[in-house]
Amino acid sequence: MTTDETAKQIAQALFDLENNVPELKKDLKPLQITDAKEYELGGGKKAIVIFVPVPTLKQFHKIQQRFIFRIDEFTEYFMQLTRELEKKFSDRHIVFIADRRILRKPGRKSRVKQARPRSRTLTSVHEKYLEDLVYPTEIV
Repeated sequence: MTTDETAKQIAQALFDLENNVPELKKDLKPLQITDAKEYELGGGKKAIVIFVPVPTLKQFHKIQQRFIFRIDEFTEYFMQLTRELEKKFSDRHIVFIADRRILRKPGRKSRVKQARPRSRTLTSVHEKYLEDLVYPTEIV
């Protein structure tokens, strides 16, 4: 499956969740995905990595953790965004990662007008990728 097909399928699945679950509509409507890629893991397993803009990552994490909605006053359902997407894509794991940018180190010939922020260094971006990958647990 190509990247475009995967991204379209993920976008359609999120759209379906938004329309089928009214409680998620207000949370999912403003969110965007920038890309989705499918990776082959060892042992014949697959994973889909969904790239989201950095400012919206916290909103995805909020929905990703646990969402409670009530059908009536006695019935509660716990729904997790990742779990719902993994149901739709049954043989694959789903991971949300922020779409971060790495800026190269300023060299002798490059004219840099601004200093490179720490958040754009190779080390910092890779550390953040790891944190996104293992969310909701923390790396100490």
